[in-house]
Amino acid sequence: MTPSLLALSDLHVTFSTRRGLVEAVRGVTLSLGEGEMLGLVGESGSGKSVTGFAITRLLDTAGRITAGDIRFRGQDITRISGSDFRHLHGAAMAMIFQNPRAALNPIRAVGDQIADAITAHKRMPRDQARAQALELLRAVQIRDPEKRMAAYPHELSGGMCQRVMIAMAI
Repeated sequence: MTPSLLALSDLHVTFSTRRGLVEAVRGVTLSLGEGEMLGLVGESGSGKSVTGFAITRLLDTAGRITAGDIRFRGQDITRISGSDFRHLHGAAMAMIFQNPRAALNPIRAVGDQIADAITAHKRMPRDQARAQALELLRAVQIRDPEKRMAAYPHELSGGMCQRVMIAMAI
């Protein structure tokens, strides 16, 4: 049997606050296979984003995984080194944030930001990375992708910024 692409087992995430410890995620268990999609649904404050942050190791410094494990392609990613995790993050896994404008650099064109993500994980000349960035904008169905390559986040709608983030994640 092949392992799940992503499997969380009894995940607990705790935050240290002035008032003591707050358990933000309590016992999340889930499994996601290659090619499957999963939606986390819950009210505000139920731990959806914190679960995503734990998976991508982007927890705030006050946050800590206190129990459980997170397996990506069978490997417990809560126990691998930061440098080993960086090889996975962005190349094999990514998180698309709820507010895409906050994740994009406001003073850089979106095409350059996508090309940066490509060159961070693949050895290729900058012009080739820009050509791939253009293809990714086409793949996420952004109209007039040649023009949008030179656009800044504030010049795009929220939905277009979300598509730019999806292009970066791809």
